[in-house]
Amino acid sequence: MVAERQGQAVARSMLGIGGAYREAPFFWSQHYDVTISYVGRAASWESCEIRGDLDKHDACAIYRRNGRTIAVATIGRDRLSLRVEAALERSDAVALDSILRDQ
Repeated sequence: MVAERQGQAVARSMLGIGGAYREAPFFWSQHYDVTISYVGRAASWESCEIRGDLDKHDACAIYRRNGRTIAVATIGRDRLSLRVEAALERSDAVALDSILRDQ
């Protein structure tokens, strides 16, 4: 999906109708009954906070650098992953903090 979106952005740029590629990188993987999702980019981070219950396949990991959330990995929380993706793409730190506050 990311490769598809990047290809579309390149095509728009080649046609002179595109702007910068601003979509948040993401991937997901399914392992039997466990879905793992990752959104954002955390090549390096200062803190990683795990919330939830890994044994019940219901958790998230929040990666931060300079006090900002830069990526979120989830297990069994697809809706959270989608909400985080939308906030990251809008560069909306206030919404992102609100989304993650009660996780």
